[in-house]
Amino acid sequence: MSKLFVDQVDPKTATTLTLGTSGDTINIPSGVTIANAGTATGFGEDNKPIWSIKEGSATTVNQNTNTVIPYSTVVRDTASAFNTSTYKYVIPSNGYYFVRGSININWADSAGDRADLTIQKGTETIMREMRIYAAGSLAGKSNLEVSGIYLFSQNDAVFINLFKTGSGSDTTDPYQGYSQFQGFKVASA
Repeated sequence: MSKLFVDQVDPKTATTLTLGTSGDTINIPSGVTIANAGTATGFGEDNKPIWSIKEGSATTVNQNTNTVIPYSTVVRDTASAFNTSTYKYVIPSNGYYFVRGSININWADSAGDRADLTIQKGTETIMREMRIYAAGSLAGKSNLEVSGIYLFSQNDAVFINLFKTGSGSDTTDPYQGYSQFQGFKVASA
């Protein structure tokens, strides 16, 4: 092994400096500090894509019916993968994603009413949050939230679904962004 002692190595103008070739290992010993004042690429995860969608207007939710929540106001969508017609986010690349859904709803007509907020991947329920009013009658609003980390494949469609029991229909409340659908990529598969 030979040592080369220099203070700076510069590539020729408009070229790239390459260290090693495919199959080589470049070792940085313990105690060495790597100081970066430029742009580092190719290290770790960048946690993209990222999406954040809000419910744009109130949604009517009928009893004993699955309702896809029509989140329609795009706050952020780095991959342009949210479909504003189907209210589904189409996963752009394989990986583990953190997904979160929340809804604010006027409900609970009587004791025993139930609301299930679910994260759906196609026809598969992958996470469910359930709320039941066990006794008495309550007129008012309630927040439901569901979240988790899931493995998705490219082109999986993910969306938020609400199922409720009770009499008649109820409405969601999108005021100040209470109802949101968000996510980001945590790691590659």
